Amino acid sequence: MAGKQKALFLNVGIGLLTNDYVTFGDDVMKRKDIVAAYLFDHIEIVETDCVSKICHIIHTVLISKHGVIDTEVKQEAGEHLIELLKQSNANMRTREEVLEEKEFQNLLRIEQKKLDVLKGVFE
Repeated sequence: MAGKQKALFLNVGIGLLTNDYVTFGDDVMKRKDIVAAYLFDHIEIVETDCVSKICHIIHTVLISKHGVIDTEVKQEAGEHLIELLKQSNANMRTREEVLEEKEFQNLLRIEQKKLDVLKGVFE
C-alpha cells in the first residue's frame, strides 16, 4: 500500500495518506477513485450522571466510485485532508464549510443518484 514517496500521517485518528491511497482503520480507498469529500457535524446526546449533554462530532466522509469512508476527525485535520486530496483531484466535489447533518444527508442523496455504490448508506 505504500506510495512512491514517504507516507504522510494526519492527526485524524488511525489514518494514513499516501500518494495512491487513503486508509482509516480497515477501510482503504484509492485517491484517484475519490469523487467527493465532505465534513459534517454529527450530533449525539450523551447521558452522564443523569444529565444529558449534546456533543458535536465532526466527521470526514470520502466518497469513491466503489464505496464510502466515514470517520470521526478533528475539524482542522479533516479540512487539511480535503485540501491535500483536492491537490491531486481538482474535480473532486466538496464544500468549504462543515455541513449540518441534515444538509449532509440531503447532499448524500444527490451523490447517491450519481453513484449506485451509495444505495443503503446512511439510511
